[in-house]
Amino acid sequence: SRPVNVEDASGSPVAWLLHARGTVRIGTADGEPPLTQVPAVAAFQGDAEATFAKADHYQMMAAHGLDYGASFQGIGQIWRCGMAVLATLDLPEAVTPELPCYQLHPALLDVAFQSVATFLHTATTHAATATYLPVALQSLQVYQAPQQAVYTYAILHPPQTGMTQRLTADVYLLDQEGRTLAAAQGLVLQQLAADEAADLDHCLYQVAWQPQPLPEPAAPLRTKAGHWLIIGAADGLGAVVASQ
Repeated sequence: SRPVNVEDASGSPVAWLLHARGTVRIGTADGEPPLTQVPAVAAFQGDAEATFAKADHYQMMAAHGLDYGASFQGIGQIWRCGMAVLATLDLPEAVTPELPCYQLHPALLDVAFQSVATFLHTATTHAATATYLPVALQSLQVYQAPQQAVYTYAILHPPQTGMTQRLTADVYLLDQEGRTLAAAQGLVLQQLAADEAADLDHCLYQVAWQPQPLPEPAAPLRTKAGHWLIIGAADGLGAVVASQ
């Protein structure tokens, strides 16, 4: 991005600022999904150590500074087992008709990433209200039509030494049978510093009403005396106006 009509000290246009980079490749038709150890859905749900309802999940996310409105809440029931979570998709009604229009709808991908926040429920190494945002993704692969997704499945990487303020996970979109439709590997969530999280509320425009004194009342409009032509029925509105 680059500010419009802004110049540096030398008078030259401000240089472009790089926010992200990536490479797009078309895979082969016989490519296999990288995940082969996805457990059977029913078995995973039965072995789950904890479950979370939709409302509980988004209440937790709000406590971490991620307050999603109803139009962005696409996670349903969640099951957690060890370093993995499985969640049903409950996409907003406005998103569902748009799914066939995209190779991978951005709202669907965002919902899949939201499942990683489940690990903040029990991550004792992280602050109870710390805000985490995605900052990197190693790869994103689409194998079949993602609009068929019913579940999102995420596996948390073991924490690296000295990287306690990061969460890294692999995220998958699964169909009704648990087959992988899309895989986002190496998703990195970075904890914001306390001052950065506090500044989030100042990054958006807001309405701020400013008190102003009332204007002086205008002088009443006075008309000069004269003759008026009134067109109307003699016994109707014309007669009423003429009597004023």
